[in-house]
Order: sequence, then C-alpha cells, then structure tokens
Amino acid sequence: MAKIWRSRDIIGAEDAQRWENKADLSHRHKVADIDGLPEKIDEFTRSKAEKVDLTGHINNQNNPHNVTKQQVGLGNVANVEQASKIDFQNHLNHRNNPHSVTKQQVGLGNVDNIRQASYESVEALKRDVQEHEDRLNAIEYMFLQNDFTAPIRTEDGTEHTLLADENGRVIVADWKYRLEG
Repeated sequence: MAKIWRSRDIIGAEDAQRWENKADLSHRHKVADIDGLPEKIDEFTRSKAEKVDLTGHINNQNNPHNVTKQQVGLGNVANVEQASKIDFQNHLNHRNNPHSVTKQQVGLGNVDNIRQASYESVEALKRDVQEHEDRLNAIEYMFLQNDFTAPIRTEDGTEHTLLADENGRVIVADWKYRLEG
C-alpha cells in the first residue's frame, strides 16, 4: 500500500529526495485530486458570503432590528423634525425680530424707547469738551504764571479779577462759564 501524505505531515529528507528522483515535469495533476480541496472551497465561499451579508447588514441604516427610542434611552425625546443647517443659519442671520419678542419678555419693560446718540456724535462731544477744558486750563495757567490781571467791579458792587495781557487788555473767552459754590 502506498503512503498518503497529508498537508500537516512532516516530510523527511529521504522522502524529499525520493520525490526529486521520481519527479516528471511532463506530468500534470488535476486540481480536483488535491486532498480536501472541495471542502476548503466550500468553507471559503461560505465565509466570503457571510462577510458580504454582514457588510450589507452593517451598512443598512434603516433600523433592521426595529430598535425603539426607549431601548436606547431616548424615550423622553420628542419626535420633531430638525431644521437643515442652511435653514438654521438663515434663521440665525435674520435680525429683524422674527419671533416678535417684546422688550417686556427680555426684562427691558421699564426702558424708554429713545434713540441713542451715534458713536460719531459722542466722539465729537468728547472732543468739544476736551477743547474747552484745554482752553480753560491754558487761561488758568496764564493767570497763575503771568499775573496779568485787570480788576473789574460789577453793577452789584462785586469785585472780580479778569485775565489781561501784558498791556492791560482783558482776554475774553468765546464762551461763558460761571463758578458755583
């Protein structure tokens, strides 16, 4: 009886040499003669088919197991359709009170509806005030440094001291102010 070799058998040096001596390159084997090949092909085919089915199942996003929102902890979440990203962005950019919110609803019920001064108006007023302060400071500085003054008495008899130049001429500002106190 001839020895049958299996794929898991260890081939010794003697057997390998004997095969070499008998090798005939003109001889061709049939694939069907390979021991256990049909079973291996069937096993591989089944495995491949199972993988294809599993991949299809994994890619199926249509809830193939009919899982409910309660089963995944979303039982208290309302089923409402969400706005698209574009609709949401358009709503965000809509600045003319699309929900008709009142000032009372946002805690501004006691605030008068008056127009506020523009930034430019406020800045112009600041410059005006600063200019007047600078001029007043300059006059006060001249008064303290130069000591050029001219006495004056008003109709009610009150005496005042006015700033004068070195020739005794009174320096008059182009605005009026009064000291209180």
